[in-house]
This record gives sequence, C-alpha cells and structure tokens, in this order.
Amino acid sequence: MNLIRIDLGHVARDLDLPTPSVERTVELLDEGNTVPFITRYRRDHTGGLDEEQIRSIQFVVTKLRQLAERKQTILKSIESQGKLTPELANQIQNATTPKRLEDLYFPFKPKKQTLATKAREQGLEPLAVEILDAHPAAADLEARLTALIDPEKELANSTDVLQGVGYLIAERFGENAELRGRLRRIFHRSGRLVCTKVETPVSQEPEGGVGFQPAQKQETGDRGQETPTRSDSEGSGEAQGSPQAEISDLKSEISDLKSETAGAEPPAVAANDPTPTDFVLSEPLPSEPVPSESAPSESQISNLKSEIPSPSPEPPAPSPESPPADSPVPAGRLFDKPPEGAKSPD
Repeated sequence: MNLIRIDLGHVARDLDLPTPSVERTVELLDEGNTVPFITRYRRDHTGGLDEEQIRSIQFVVTKLRQLAERKQTILKSIESQGKLTPELANQIQNATTPKRLEDLYFPFKPKKQTLATKAREQGLEPLAVEILDAHPAAADLEARLTALIDPEKELANSTDVLQGVGYLIAERFGENAELRGRLRRIFHRSGRLVCTKVETPVSQEPEGGVGFQPAQKQETGDRGQETPTRSDSEGSGEAQGSPQAEISDLKSEISDLKSETAGAEPPAVAANDPTPTDFVLSEPLPSEPVPSESAPSESQISNLKSEIPSPSPEPPAPSPESPPADSPVPAGRLFDKPPEGAKSPD
C-alpha cells in the first residue's frame, strides 16, 4: 500500500510526545496492528504509550494524510487547466487546514452555469478587471458601457452591461481566499445565532370552532381510557376546573338533590351492600356565570360541599330465624316469624 509521507515531527510536537515513540507507533499501525494490541503487547516499542495517546496519534496522522492526498488531487486538477503557477503551488503545499485548501481551490473548481459565467461568455470580463484595477480606461465608465452594448448577446442597453460586470466583480470577491478566511474568523468570533418565538395572534380561532380545546388525558376508570375535554360553549366561557365553575356545579347539584329528596323515599339498600357514606359527583354540569370574578377561598368551597345531603340509609331487613336443630320444622313455617315470647336460638 502506497502511503503518503508526512512530517511526524510536527505530530510529535502537537501531541507533546517523543518523536521516536510516535514514529514507531505509526509503523505498528501501518502494519495493521490494532490499538489495544499495541497498548498491551508492544509497550516496549512505543515507549509505554497508553491507549489514549496511541489513538490521538492515529487520529492526527489520518487527518494529515487525507490533507496531503487532497493537495495532490488539487494540484493535478489546476495543472490540467493550465493555470498552476509556482506561487499558487506553494500556497497549496503550505495549507494546514482543509478549509484553507478548499478556499485556494475554489476559483478553479468546475462550475455550473452561473450569472458570472454568462457575463464572461458575453465578453464583459475585461471591463470588470479594469474596474477592479482602477485602470484609466475605465475612467469614462458610461462610454465603456455603451461600447459593449450588443443585442445579439442579450445586452440591450448599458444597464444590462453594468449588471453583468457586477456579477463578475462579485464572483471575484467571493473567490478570494484571503477574504473568505478573514470573514470566517470574524463570524466565528462575533457571530450569534438568534431564535425568535412566533406568537399566535389572539384573534385567530383554534381548529374545531369556538370553545374547542385540544384533547387532554384523563383517567376515567381501571382501563385507563382517555377522553377529550371541551369547554362549555353555552355557559359563561369559564374553563372547567376553575373555582367559579366548581361553585356553580355544587349549587346546581344541591338544588337538584333538595328537590328530589323533599318527598321521596330513600332507595332500597340490600342487606349485604355497604351503606353509602360519600356522595360522588358525576361529570360536571354546565357552569353558570358567577357574578364575582375573584377566586373563592377553600373554606367557601368546603361549606358548599357540606350542604350536599347524603341519602339516608334504610335499616337492613330482618334476617329469617332458623329453628332449633332438634325440633322439627312444620311445613310452610320455615320463614315465618317466631311466636311472641319464644326464645330465639343462639
């Protein structure tokens, strides 16, 4: 395998390691040995370098070889175009970063059709060079623009000519390697990334119409089902779960319970059913407008909850008495009440 030679002394200085240790480590890596193998079984060759130091050598050497290979490719490309000069070749060889190398190669890269290339095909590049060099021939710019008007080249007037020249000058500045490097350093030093939150207009209604709220997760039972919640479009517009809505629900519930329990008998309760002690409110009823906008206190809510009447439990039905085990039970008397004065068996 043909490996590109690099200056390992530069690598040793950058990593602050002995040059002989770096050279021997690179040889072991080029032979196909892995980093763990070199760390464990070739410590006498590397001078006792640990795994982290060997990986750092491997990383730096790989980057430098890739840079050197890219330099050779760029030099061949520019030379094939006949534009390679000794000064440019020296700049390419001395490039220490990929960014610097690509900036030097940027003017010579094969380009697609751009506005600048179109202006160059129209013959406007000499005027652009005269303007950049402040040549005396470009002192009378209006006369030079008029002389280049050619409808066959889509240059109908002096404005078209001046626009094409501007494209060529912009390309010249954009391909300047020194300028690109200075601008990159300026942006790296003083650039900022700013994010702005876009506020939703208040007048914009949400999807689904007035009073619609997105679905929210609510636990409705043991199955863990989820139900969407909607604000009451017929009420006062208050959000459910607010203190005002809770007071309105409690008042409506109290009024309904008082009207139902005024002359009605309590519901029958089975003997084996537990006596209900708490009254659980079902789904909240439509809220009513509350005159006061101030939030009620916890004591007011507790007082309203205490006014809810609990249904009075019915006494359990008497259980049938069982006759003594040694006395016969007459037919048809199994579930009758025992005669008065008789002693009930324990």
